[in-house]
Amino acid sequence: MELIYKLYNLAATEEPEPLPWGRYHVLWVIGVLALTAILCTALKDCKDMGFRVCILALFGIMLIFEIYKQIFFSMEMVDGVLTFNYNWGNFPFQLCSTPLYVMPFLGILRDGPVRDFAASYTISFALLGGLVVYLFPSTVFDVFVVGNVQTMTHHGIQIVTGIFTAVWYRKRLNRRFFMKGALVFTVMFTVAMLLNTVGREALISIGAITSETEFNMFMISPYFDMNPPIFEELVNSIDPWLIVVIYFIGVPVVAAALMFGCEILVNGISRHRGKTLSAHEKKPLYDN
Repeated sequence: MELIYKLYNLAATEEPEPLPWGRYHVLWVIGVLALTAILCTALKDCKDMGFRVCILALFGIMLIFEIYKQIFFSMEMVDGVLTFNYNWGNFPFQLCSTPLYVMPFLGILRDGPVRDFAASYTISFALLGGLVVYLFPSTVFDVFVVGNVQTMTHHGIQIVTGIFTAVWYRKRLNRRFFMKGALVFTVMFTVAMLLNTVGREALISIGAITSETEFNMFMISPYFDMNPPIFEELVNSIDPWLIVVIYFIGVPVVAAALMFGCEILVNGISRHRGKTLSAHEKKPLYDN
């Protein structure tokens, strides 16, 4: 029990809120760039097992921080007694949370057409989610030390994993490959909408939340102000449901641009240096 109290006190530790592109933010950016460079240089042609071990290690770090956040950010000290009341507003099903559900498939499954769905999503949509937060972190920074570390670790891993996966899959990136990730996004988007409507009503009916609880998955709930990433400037100027449509169309467009940008950059560098194809590129296990 003493350990629980210590972990709670750690989660409650406060500091001045970091500034976007201040020293704290810049140090994280440098760290993410450095780790990405190391993996993409040292493991770009690693065997399938090496790739999977690396992905699972990164996922493990992400998962530990997420569990810690979910547990201890739902705790409160009341009259000297530590109580737990789950904060459904923090339920992990935002665009940036979806790697928690996708990365295990990327790390556990062997190379093949099924794993391509997870790989495509990681290279495009998950990478987009991480980049948006790292480029515009003002909405995620707060006064809690652990919260800041968790969010920068989580989104940093999205960036590292997305770019590293793009490098490892560099000879398979094409429109057909991207559509697999787009299908995963469509499923995730549909689940988010169901959670925002049917799921919300179910939680209210059992008393888990009230109508005032901001249960807003993907930031596109019809019951709250919509402020999805990338399109938040449009919120006050157009119909909320049109924002949902723009989000559903616009996010894949930007994600596709990221994937094909990675393809152009990585393959351009590879051709420039005259690199030969790795074993998994020469003899793919299946037809893409």
